[in-house]
Amino acid sequence: MNQNQINNFNPASRCSEIRLSLHDARRDVPYLISAFDGGKEMLQKLMELGLPIGSEIRILRHQAGGGTVVAKGNLRLALGPTLASSILIIPA
Repeated sequence: MNQNQINNFNPASRCSEIRLSLHDARRDVPYLISAFDGGKEMLQKLMELGLPIGSEIRILRHQAGGGTVVAKGNLRLALGPTLASSILIIPA
């Protein structure tokens, strides 16, 4: 996703696939990031973390307080509850 796509990002645009939040996802199952339910700044943060829309991730752990640890390849990231709850996924 390039800067123009980020600037034109519309969280209200949805496809017909059933999406889960990271909180609803099972551990060790591959998922694709399909959408983001947050503002442009949080979308940019995801991009900077290496998790653009379309990335395949796995849930490693759900933490007390709403955080989630995810894996993308060899990358491991602990996401806070606000960011984690705004990431929508579909099964890979």
